[in-house]
Amino acid sequence: MKTTLSDDLAKLESRLNALVATLRKPEAGVKVAARAVGNVLKKHFRAKASVLNKRGWKSQGFWGQVRSSVQESFDGLSGSVVVNDPRFLQKVYGGVIKAKRGSAIAIPLKAEFYGVSPSTFDKDRFFFLKSKKGKNVGILAEKNADGSVKLCYVLRRQVTQGADATALPPLKDLENAAAKALREVLTRDVLAALK
Repeated sequence: MKTTLSDDLAKLESRLNALVATLRKPEAGVKVAARAVGNVLKKHFRAKASVLNKRGWKSQGFWGQVRSSVQESFDGLSGSVVVNDPRFLQKVYGGVIKAKRGSAIAIPLKAEFYGVSPSTFDKDRFFFLKSKKGKNVGILAEKNADGSVKLCYVLRRQVTQGADATALPPLKDLENAAAKALREVLTRDVLAALK
């Protein structure tokens, strides 16, 4: 039977709760464990931010924004770490993206158009090449000064994005960071008890 990410996270939470229960002051353990997990996530997202996208185009800052959205919270015996960017779930699980405002999603075909909506340009800049079949609605193109045509955007009603297996660091890394932080608290507890 295949386990899901939710199953794996529940198991991780259970193991960490067992470690917290061994502490003399569990509140301190929850705090350091949440911070340790948050730091691993932030480090992972920082590393992803330095990588060019699949086409080799300059990043638009998505992973840096995800990194900035990581929030740790702790209240007594409860702690959580949240990636508070709704776009992140699309990276973790993948799925269908449908056009919201217009009738199509504009996918750039050249680096100069990446991260820029066609609607930000002068309305006469592009001409539309309609697609009669398939998943494309059409293509936005422009005429160059020499009379040649440059394809700028392909328009689709929807796209299916696959899950990014590297969106999260390995759960073992999260567990190891939290466990290490909890062991340090436990060591301090033991040393304090010996004095």
